[in-house]
Amino acid sequence: MAAIDERAAAILLVLAPIDQARDRTGGWPAFIGGVARYANAAGVPVLVDAASELPPRGLIRQLLELGVAGVIVSGGKAIRGPQSTGLLLGRPDLIEAAALNNNPLPAIGRPMKVGKEEICGLVAAVERFFAMDEAAQLAGWRRSAELIARAARDAGGAKGVRAEVIAEHPDYGRPPMVAKAVLRFAGGAAEADRLATQLAGGEPSIQPLRQRDCLIFNPMTVEPGEPEIVADRVLAALSGS
Repeated sequence: MAAIDERAAAILLVLAPIDQARDRTGGWPAFIGGVARYANAAGVPVLVDAASELPPRGLIRQLLELGVAGVIVSGGKAIRGPQSTGLLLGRPDLIEAAALNNNPLPAIGRPMKVGKEEICGLVAAVERFFAMDEAAQLAGWRRSAELIARAARDAGGAKGVRAEVIAEHPDYGRPPMVAKAVLRFAGGAAEADRLATQLAGGEPSIQPLRQRDCLIFNPMTVEPGEPEIVADRVLAALSGS
């Protein structure tokens, strides 16, 4: 913390890599809370980029209670508003300072302005997001992940494909608490690449996350009926049909 001096304007922390390094940081709540205590004592605000960390919906309040000055989240991703939008939540003076650099003022933020239509879309998306039943939403995503994993197990077990549903693990996509279908290939990265290419080249194109010898299917963006399409395509690809 010796780097905090009169030249420090703020400290920006990105939550995802802090969580992924939990073995070294002791977990993000302890790490971010510790940084905030030192920074606040020096009069320096701490901002946390939590763009890919919703849900849980209570995360924003939890971060603010740890002493951070502001939390930045994407207006897209889990909130599912316009992808060009975002939210800054926290200290009123910090938000007022950000607004001074925003449209219509001819300041540094003007080239990055967001249109009024997108702002209206974001407001509607935020209202919808926080009105939803989080437990039901998480359970629905888990059912989708289990459907895809079951299709992979039905077809791929004899070919060395191991499928499971994983949540709350920092290395398998964000946010950690959302269940995802994870396919691991005994043949390694080459086999994972082969299936990923086959799925991406079909109609509709399916784009799982590639990570080493794994394919990760995150159900957050699928619409009703689409998990079944993904499961059928995975089953057909692994069955060779």
